Amino acid sequence: MLWQAGKIGGTSSLGKKWLSGMILVLKRLNLALSGIIMGFADLSILDIAEDYNLSVEAVLSLCDRLGISYRNAQTRLALEDAKAIIAEVAVLEEPPTPPAEL
Repeated sequence: MLWQAGKIGGTSSLGKKWLSGMILVLKRLNLALSGIIMGFADLSILDIAEDYNLSVEAVLSLCDRLGISYRNAQTRLALEDAKAIIAEVAVLEEPPTPPAEL
């Protein structure tokens, strides 16, 4: 694998954090078709804030910084937007604990 060969991320802490974050993104979004309908994740801004112990304002700020449109905290996110927010959270902080319901 490229990861083991040191070609992607090497053994750096940031590389490991990124990989852990991406694994959590895939688990949380259930990319095995269960939670995806026509390119939208079954996640709102409020859901992400609750799942990752962030304030709604912090997630809205991330949306603004990443150029993600929303109306309010209940806005359902496009799949790519949800992945971008969660990936950014994983890079900014220690990887969060996966939700218990998975």
